[in-house]
Amino acid sequence: MNVTTEQPRRLTNDEKKAAEAAFRGAPFNPGWSESSRKVYEGLLLAMARRRAKKSNEMGVEGN
Repeated sequence: MNVTTEQPRRLTNDEKKAAEAAFRGAPFNPGWSESSRKVYEGLLLAMARRRAKKSNEMGVEGN
């Protein structure tokens, strides 16, 4: 994971659209920018990790 000390910036319109699409489970629009692809893929990865963590926690509690 890359950690940065830069000041946060506002998302571009494409990045906002990509974030919304990721949360909804909608496909990525190839017409969006490369930075929006990073936002989209990053959110999908984070959500998958969160689901996996919850599944593991539930499995441990169920034993």
